[in-house]
Amino acid sequence: MIELSIALVIIAAMSYRLVDKWLDQKATLNIEASDDALNAAVEELSKKLDSRINKCFENHQFIKTELDSMKLQFGLKGR
Repeated sequence: MIELSIALVIIAAMSYRLVDKWLDQKATLNIEASDDALNAAVEELSKKLDSRINKCFENHQFIKTELDSMKLQFGLKGR
């Protein structure tokens, strides 16, 4: 009877270790998947921000060119 009890305790311990390892593996996979998703989202937002910054610089250059053109026009009309 004691041998059976010891065998059951050993089997329960081994089962616990296997389930624990399986749950740790699942948690690691979930963490990796969430990290990948976050990295992809950050990369996409970074690209959008870069395009917005580039668009702002383009607009700035366009406005500066227009203002310089207007200055020249008013300078010529004033004479």
